[in-house]
Amino acid sequence: MVYTKEHRPTDIDMVGPITPRDERVLAEAGFAREGRYWTYDWSDTEGFMVEVPGSALWEGETAVEINVGGHPLGVVSLEDLVLDRLTQATDGTQVTWDDALSLSVATWDRVDWDKVRSRCMSKRSEDLRLQDLLEVLDNVLAAVGVTGA
Repeated sequence: MVYTKEHRPTDIDMVGPITPRDERVLAEAGFAREGRYWTYDWSDTEGFMVEVPGSALWEGETAVEINVGGHPLGVVSLEDLVLDRLTQATDGTQVTWDDALSLSVATWDRVDWDKVRSRCMSKRSEDLRLQDLLEVLDNVLAAVGVTGA
């Protein structure tokens, strides 16, 4: 993620164990470690940040494998990432809404929206704080112009 050296509560995280080899490669590439954050500054005000908050996905989340420069990389599924951003957007703040909308616009043609809707319904029934989750999903889909999901 590109960052402006200010905390953004809806950053995109990487999950997995960081080995000593990983630490060495990141350091050699110019990244500096600050706790669970790896930062690469290209100016006084901007840079690139990778956050590694844990070593495993949450229960129910799935990883998919993508190819980056000829190397396999496990990442959280787009559906789980969208669901996470929609869940955060139930707090009603502009920053979480903007992030949910931005991610949905960028990925709308690759996301299984029926799966996201099903997961929203399940999550909503598990957590009373998420009663607005389906409404947030419908508002995002309307803004993106996705129909029939």
